[in-house]
Amino acid sequence: MSASNPPPPPSPLPLQPVYYYAVPPPPRDDSHVVLIVLILVLFLVVIPSVLAAVLFWEVGGFLHGVPNNSAGNNVEVLAFDLNSQNNTCGLAGKSEPGMNVTMGATFAVSWVLHNGNSTGCSIASARVIGNEFSLDTTNLPVSISARGTGSLDLTFTAPNTVYTGDLVIDLE
Repeated sequence: MSASNPPPPPSPLPLQPVYYYAVPPPPRDDSHVVLIVLILVLFLVVIPSVLAAVLFWEVGGFLHGVPNNSAGNNVEVLAFDLNSQNNTCGLAGKSEPGMNVTMGATFAVSWVLHNGNSTGCSIASARVIGNEFSLDTTNLPVSISARGTGSLDLTFTAPNTVYTGDLVIDLE
């Protein structure tokens, strides 16, 4: 070799094959599915159920008849106060939620009464004390066995004048 000739360039390396590996998908996270199901149950079942129960309670489905809540209600019974000189069936001093009714309207209430005594009891009479309501019909007499329950159903006519206050009912 002569000094003037440069050495030949090195031969290129053979091309290496390129391998592509499939990247495995990330592990499946089902927590978002559970979260979506819980949100759907909350909005489709729980919230409507609670709202229905509150509405039912407010309208009076649990303790008394459905009041007439039309426009022009000018009779507001704040509470039904049950009175009894001889504490018939332990009802003296018991108070039930009131309702709004239209002047002169007839309305019904119904209460489930619980006798906590070890002997039976009965309610023979009912009357309104001290205001312009009239008691029209009852399901009296009502007998309640020891530690049992019974239903007291009363129908009233509201006064034809504006009224706000308690309706006191004497039971004997």
